[in-house]
Amino acid sequence: MLIPSEGLTPILLLLQVLGLSLAVYCSISILRAVVINRSGAWVTALSMVMFIVVASYNVYAFIMVLDLNRAFIHIGYASAISLAAFSLMYRTPLRLKQEDSEMLRYEDLYGKE
Repeated sequence: MLIPSEGLTPILLLLQVLGLSLAVYCSISILRAVVINRSGAWVTALSMVMFIVVASYNVYAFIMVLDLNRAFIHIGYASAISLAAFSLMYRTPLRLKQEDSEMLRYEDLYGKE
């Protein structure tokens, strides 16, 4: 919106490489979370797999000049986003409780007065 398409065309390869790097980094992070059995990691992994499947279908249909099944795309993306949100809602309270119990307080250093 702020930059015309002619301004982005020369750096398109850079943007694609950065996007792919981010996708690989996220995939590795989620895989590591699944391996060490972090809470909510399987839901996040399922969300990412759904996103990859729907995005791959979208690109495949575009390349092969096929009619898009819009219901599949909308339901797939909505499901992936919903699973990611559910995963965050599940993990966030656990993480906040853990951080609260590990917080260093004045009483820990100087005792109760």
